[in-house]
Amino acid sequence: MLRKRSLSFCQASNIGHKAFRVFWVVCLISSVVGATELNRDFGFGCEPFLRQSEVRQGFATFNRRSRQFFKQNVFYSLLREQMAVELQSPSTRMEVRTPNGFVYRVQISSHSELVAVDSEGRERTVWSSKLLSRSGAYSIWEISLSPDSQKLLMKIGYHGDLDSFTYLVFDLPDGKVLDQLDSLPSLAEGEADVFWFNAESLVIAKGGSSATSYFWHRIGTASRREIRLEQFRGQEIVNLRIVDSWLFIEVDNGKKFVITPDRKTVVPIHFDFDQLNHILGVSGGALFVETRGSRNFGQILRFSLKDTSPTRKVAKWKIVVPEMRERIKFSALVDGKLVVVGADRQGRTLRVFDEKGNLLETAAYPDGASVPYGVVFDQNRFILKVGSQVRDEQEIVYHLASRKFDNLESLMRTRDFQYVTEVIEARSSDGTGVPVRIVRRADLDPQSAHPVFIGVYGGFDVDAYFSPHYDRDVLRFLEAGGIYVAPALRGGGEFGGSWHEQGRSNKQKTIEDLVATVEALRSKTSLSAGKIAVYGESNGALIGVSAAVQRPDLFDVVIAVNGPYDIIHLKDLDPIHDFSPEYGDPQIPSEFEDMKKYAPLLHVAEGFYPLFLFVVGEKDSRVDPEHTLRMGRALAQAQKGSSPILVTSTKNSGHWSGSTDLNFHIGVTVSARIWSTVFSGLGMSLP
Repeated sequence: MLRKRSLSFCQASNIGHKAFRVFWVVCLISSVVGATELNRDFGFGCEPFLRQSEVRQGFATFNRRSRQFFKQNVFYSLLREQMAVELQSPSTRMEVRTPNGFVYRVQISSHSELVAVDSEGRERTVWSSKLLSRSGAYSIWEISLSPDSQKLLMKIGYHGDLDSFTYLVFDLPDGKVLDQLDSLPSLAEGEADVFWFNAESLVIAKGGSSATSYFWHRIGTASRREIRLEQFRGQEIVNLRIVDSWLFIEVDNGKKFVITPDRKTVVPIHFDFDQLNHILGVSGGALFVETRGSRNFGQILRFSLKDTSPTRKVAKWKIVVPEMRERIKFSALVDGKLVVVGADRQGRTLRVFDEKGNLLETAAYPDGASVPYGVVFDQNRFILKVGSQVRDEQEIVYHLASRKFDNLESLMRTRDFQYVTEVIEARSSDGTGVPVRIVRRADLDPQSAHPVFIGVYGGFDVDAYFSPHYDRDVLRFLEAGGIYVAPALRGGGEFGGSWHEQGRSNKQKTIEDLVATVEALRSKTSLSAGKIAVYGESNGALIGVSAAVQRPDLFDVVIAVNGPYDIIHLKDLDPIHDFSPEYGDPQIPSEFEDMKKYAPLLHVAEGFYPLFLFVVGEKDSRVDPEHTLRMGRALAQAQKGSSPILVTSTKNSGHWSGSTDLNFHIGVTVSARIWSTVFSGLGMSLP
């Protein structure tokens, strides 16, 4: 319970649990009424929604069938053993550095660890998920330093309890736990996040379906006492954001302010900071930020911090890197230079600007390299930390003098094989060109047919697969002679706002992009495509399943993880989340007609379908698991062929049920089931 207090900067308020219970009941009643009106107005009926006991029973029945299938699958036990061994070797997920030379990094193996490395390279474990005995999936999501670099905030996700979060505050360098915030609201109740306010306190942002509230919390208080941030300079706070320790505040009279990380300087500003992507840093008395821009391609702004007198009306700012035809994938401020990597359908480009926005360098970015996750400037050269589809971590170098990259030889090479990557264009049904990335071993025989694995997403302005990134399971598939394919489907975030808009609401275009990708593989590649598997998570599962239901002749294996399939009743199954901006609103006749075109549950009819494996976390709070049960049942009843329709569920996991980063045991089991289905369904052998 929040305690009512008052401060000069903020004012407390009470939030009771009764109000939420009333809201929940209203939502449930509205959803039932909405479903009834929908069925009456459009003449569309559906299977009644199931009770929780019926859902559990349905998954239990499918799980018994799936266990029998995997018991007979010769790849399953072998892959599970291989994956368990591989994951014993820790890999770094994120790190922060302090001014005194300490590095704090998150390492993932069979568990999650926060490791401290001192200036002499000595390591010690600060925190480990092994300390926790609760069943379920724990992982470290984020770490951040306090403004004075004397404390560290760590966000822990627990996925066996509706995706709730815990935050720990550590004193540095000894690693003593100073504070712990437990069980902040889950995704089912609204988003919550925690940021540094200053070196001694935090801001907790709690978001509901319509608004976000902000609370101040002093570190180390005996109980979690939160004070609601309601006013700033006598005006009600209507928006607050903390980005890389910079505090952005908007009040109800329209004025906006940015406060420096030390919280000593307040600068009036005038721009929509909801557009903020991230802070690049401060140089030459100016703050550099990347924003989305009017077309969501990205741009870089420069704010002058030199004049901060109270009489000043607004900070001077200018666009130093305007929106181009490329979407910004990476930007950094390095030694007074702006380093930008942009991408369009023709490829990726590295550009270097000075602080005034003058273009200094332009170079084609290496095709096989991932987006940089770090860059330093040293002796007239940029050193970029990157990965590739087959390598987890590597440094490549760009020389300003020669305007060339080097150290690229091993980027697409492993101990055993050399790999190549190419981008072809598939032509969708409406004539739109869809870029498709293909990765394969360089020594594959072009006269033979090779199995294909397609990773798809195509939604929510997210670039999930097209940009190269390392995946040890995909590497195993490539080593075995497979071809990895990643199309940039419309609806995704590969090429700016217009690319997302073209696949938003009307997902049939996205599905047709996937169909065009498969047809292009048959006709345009230098290698012959054999059997084809399609893989998708969440929105990607919807796209893959919809394409396979509409065109079952194109696919041999379909892997679908935690997807929404009863798309017409998405709001009825989940009254809290509003996905209508992405999928359409069935209460609007024109959007309902578009939804009917791609809703996979509506198109299931008796026929010959490929092998389906549905994976679901029974505690998924983002997409109701009942979607998977309904889709699995419909296909199992309609299947006339011999390929099985499989559903495998995990009880103590949520929307990320297959992630080995989140839970070693659940993740290894799910990953082994997925990839044993791929290998057996495509007729492959393990490398």
